[in-house]
Amino acid sequence: MIIDDASENSMLYVKITVNDVNDNSPKFDYAAYAVGISETDDRQKVLFNLHASDADLNDRISYFILNETREISDESLNEHKYTGFVLNSNTGSLTLNFEVQESMTGFFSFNVQAIDLANHTDEAIIKVYTIAERHRVTFIFFNTTEQVNSVNLQGVNAILSDAYKAECIIDDIRDHQLKDLSIDQRKTDFRVHFMRDGEAVEKDEIFE
Repeated sequence: MIIDDASENSMLYVKITVNDVNDNSPKFDYAAYAVGISETDDRQKVLFNLHASDADLNDRISYFILNETREISDESLNEHKYTGFVLNSNTGSLTLNFEVQESMTGFFSFNVQAIDLANHTDEAIIKVYTIAERHRVTFIFFNTTEQVNSVNLQGVNAILSDAYKAECIIDDIRDHQLKDLSIDQRKTDFRVHFMRDGEAVEKDEIFE
């Protein structure tokens, strides 16, 4: 471009827009997730808030359950094999979609997929164990739920697993409830169960 009447003090402003090529795949925070459910858990309970990150600018990630990967380890779960869990495609929130019965045993297993606008994908494995309340252990943290959720929960899992010589699986994290059913938001109930050799460990063993 030639400007005939430009003087020595003229200044030309040029705006350059750089488009980000969508060449990165989304990545789940963890390759595998596990949780326990029992007959005391409400339908529509949030089990996970799955999250995948993507280095591309302004990319959007959607989340899906891969139906062909759904498996159950016991026939008592067969009725809920394909409908037992709902994954919000926009938020990654995975919720329970049935009422757990005390007679149910075993676990559900399936893969979830994160997909971006350019159809790049990543997958993670989900396992949902059916457990009895006698297997569920509650640790009380003198922190708010926000503070507990902000730490490296995989690191907490590793510490508890090593301490009790069994795999620790987080079932939920909630505000501490007092005996009068009021909530003490200064404390957090950290509810977990432990697995050893494919079997849930009785909480009495953990408290020994």
